[in-house]
Amino acid sequence: MLRKNPGFAAVVTLTLALGIGANTAIFSVFNSVLLKPLPFREPNRLVIIWETDTKSRVVTSPVSSSDFLDWKDQTQVFEQIAAWRFLYFNLSGRDEPERVQGLTVSASFLPLLGAQVQRGRTFLPEEEQLGHDKVVVLSDALWRRRFGEDPSLVGQKIDIEGEPHTVVGILAPTFQIFRVLNRSLDIYVPLTFDRGRLTRRDHDIFVYARLKPGVTLGHAQSEMDVLYRRLEHEYQQTNSYRGARVISMSEGFAGDIRPTLLLLLSAAGFVLLIACANVGNLALARAIALQREMALRATLGASPWRLLRQVLTENLILGLLGGTAGTLVASWGIHILNDLVPYQAVRRLRDFSLDTGVLGFALVISLLSGVLSSIAPALRFARLRDLLKEVGRSSTVGLRSPRMASLLVISEVALAVALLCCAVLLIRSSLFLHGMPRGFNPDNVLTTQAWLPRAKYSNGHQVANFYREVLQRIDKLPGVESASAINFPPLALQYTTVSFTVDGHVPASADEVLNARCSVISAEYFRTMNIPLLSGRSFNDRDADETHGVAIVSASMARRFWPDSSPIGHQIRPQFTQQRHFWIPESKNLPLTIVGVVGDVRNEGLADSNLPQLYLPYLQNPSSIMNLVVRTTSNPLRWANAVRSQVWAVDKEQPLFDTKTVEDIVADSFGRQHVLASLLGTFATVALLLAAVGVYGLISCAVRQRTHEIGIRMALGAQSGEVLRLVLRQGMGLTLAGLFIGLFAALAAAGLLRSFLFGVRPTDPASFASVALLLTGTTLLACFIPARRAVRVDPMVALRYE
Repeated sequence: MLRKNPGFAAVVTLTLALGIGANTAIFSVFNSVLLKPLPFREPNRLVIIWETDTKSRVVTSPVSSSDFLDWKDQTQVFEQIAAWRFLYFNLSGRDEPERVQGLTVSASFLPLLGAQVQRGRTFLPEEEQLGHDKVVVLSDALWRRRFGEDPSLVGQKIDIEGEPHTVVGILAPTFQIFRVLNRSLDIYVPLTFDRGRLTRRDHDIFVYARLKPGVTLGHAQSEMDVLYRRLEHEYQQTNSYRGARVISMSEGFAGDIRPTLLLLLSAAGFVLLIACANVGNLALARAIALQREMALRATLGASPWRLLRQVLTENLILGLLGGTAGTLVASWGIHILNDLVPYQAVRRLRDFSLDTGVLGFALVISLLSGVLSSIAPALRFARLRDLLKEVGRSSTVGLRSPRMASLLVISEVALAVALLCCAVLLIRSSLFLHGMPRGFNPDNVLTTQAWLPRAKYSNGHQVANFYREVLQRIDKLPGVESASAINFPPLALQYTTVSFTVDGHVPASADEVLNARCSVISAEYFRTMNIPLLSGRSFNDRDADETHGVAIVSASMARRFWPDSSPIGHQIRPQFTQQRHFWIPESKNLPLTIVGVVGDVRNEGLADSNLPQLYLPYLQNPSSIMNLVVRTTSNPLRWANAVRSQVWAVDKEQPLFDTKTVEDIVADSFGRQHVLASLLGTFATVALLLAAVGVYGLISCAVRQRTHEIGIRMALGAQSGEVLRLVLRQGMGLTLAGLFIGLFAALAAAGLLRSFLFGVRPTDPASFASVALLLTGTTLLACFIPARRAVRVDPMVALRYE
């Protein structure tokens, strides 16, 4: 039967392929992030432990090293417990200097995750001690890329951060772990603990643990609660209001991505339903064409079940054919998703793939699509008595579009409208985020990051002198308008915050904690980024005296704390930790006197969008990590090599990292919103096309069935315009009904998008109106083509048509 109708089979297969392919591709993301077990040994027993702060209502705070050691010594529910901290590493020797990412880890970290080594070993417990920690474990990728798979590398020394480290192991290529900033982790070194110098005020490590067999999350949480009540009693000044939170590692890695993935899966499901409705309409039209044959089969003794079985069999075969083609579409889509979706957007540990689970899902929805597509023709053939009556009537009676077909088209239009409205809202939100004024000019600005090793730059004066000389050299390059530096540029995924107090400020409550986004900058930074100086002065070379600390604040910070006066001359006191971390500047100059106020830099879309902004001069607050910021006269990437050469002229072993434009940073900062809007927009476009095709198919079928009626009308004097309006009225009536229902569904669905939107209301009238106009215009065109065909019918030919 299908071989006799290859065109019908092809159209149905392609339609289902779109719906099944979209669903399969999105399910591969859902499966990889939420359903697959983590690629570690016995992942169901792995947990993440956070500290909590009931005073500031923080539920996922990094852990104090002292508290971690107490956990390690006093808990009974964990088989293993390990700490880690992210760090950058400069590699030198053998090749050009290179900066890589890695972790400092306690000795139990790699065994806890079940990491295997292909050469050497992991860390020993004694290598957590100072003086025994100059050892390193390398990833397989770094070993192959930089060291050419040298089989004798284990036992040799390599230069890390300007100091020799002995390679003790090479990890197996099968070991997978999270990425940071969309880049792999390549180096692991021991995390050392000097118990005599630790303070409970610094919360800067992350903790994983493995539960003992039979221990539940609830049991582990109960033991940690008891332990923290004891710690609060022993260390009232540091551990009051603090606690611990134990969650499964799978939950911790999934984070808050579940609502986003469910939204995308629902959108893909809408596309599949529209495709099934389209196929159902095609099958129904074919059933009408075959009704005489079916009536004859029924007359010769075929039961309703026999007729239903034939329809179901054909559509199941078409569903499987659509599933096969859809799997090919999904394979192509998964490849695109791996390139489109950054790792940090969904916190995935591996690439999305077309594995057994995903193929099983494709098979199930293929069969389901075949069943759904069979409902409309099956209902028609199930009524044998009505079918026999209709066949005996004149061809002009009963040959209008069946009610079921009309309902299917209305459903298609309604689903397409709901999906289009959600997509337009997200696209408008994404465009608003990208196009909103930021308070600085991102055009033609290059950024590249430098990380100075403490073994070579041991004090703040050496760090400050390095950046001063580099900036002077870059500023002299032809085509460079301005060169400056900042620890983390605006809208970057990394940033530093600091708590502070304001002299003369009365706290709103005893629990008030003030925090600010803290940027360490060079004197020319505001000129480079075109951030306006509103009052006071900018930094200069005289701001190197540590005994007279200075700061510049943002306009919003000035309005908040000095609403009726100028902040110039007032003092604030940042509370920097005394431990040295790469993200913490070395600051000894307290209190800080405010010398200037600059325009606000808007960081909406990030967690700290409402934080006040505090700027410190790098000469007084040297930071090991800084981003060079260079404004050029044209495409800034053309100056990347020139900037690198000036850095190497100062220090030939200093690598640069993460070279990109500020425009790229702005785009990256809203990666998840961009991906969501792009995917939902793609699904909505497919849904719109399928709905238009559905309307076109129904009207074409109706025109073909009413050819005899149209001929009679025209023979009796009907004008072409009247026939055109007759056909358009039928199509647009269905469209408007679907549009009305779809807009109500969109209003309900848009409320669920509230947390995904920025700068756009869920009930935005412009978005809904644009969808209504777009869909009306598209379906009007779909109706017009068969309507034009109808008015060109020759009355004499139509009267003889059967």
